[in-house]
Amino acid sequence: REGDVKGTLALMGAARHLSVLMPVTDGIMNNVVDAARRQGGGGGSSGSATPLPMLHVADSTTARVIVTMFTMVTWEHLNNTWAMHSENKNVASIYRQNYFYRNRECWYGFPYPLPMPQ
Repeated sequence: REGDVKGTLALMGAARHLSVLMPVTDGIMNNVVDAARRQGGGGGSSGSATPLPMLHVADSTTARVIVTMFTMVTWEHLNNTWAMHSENKNVASIYRQNYFYRNRECWYGFPYPLPMPQ
């Protein structure tokens, strides 16, 4: 297909307990939602009307994607964010040793986040 990425793309963490992906308090936003909030059209922690993943692996048959050795955390109060959406169809792609959690945000020490819950 036109626009397909060729080669290998990788997201590799150092270790599952050291490499942590987590959203901001309001979750994953898009420009439409952000613009509405600036104009006073919304607020709170519900975020985008359309839920979005923290990590999206696009549809491709030519790109080899390696996703390994990290933890993804999303907050239990979010209805607009989930961990991962993968559409990759390359049989040589690798998904290995990742964990996904939905936790309370306060366990991670906000406003100064820590890689491990306290």
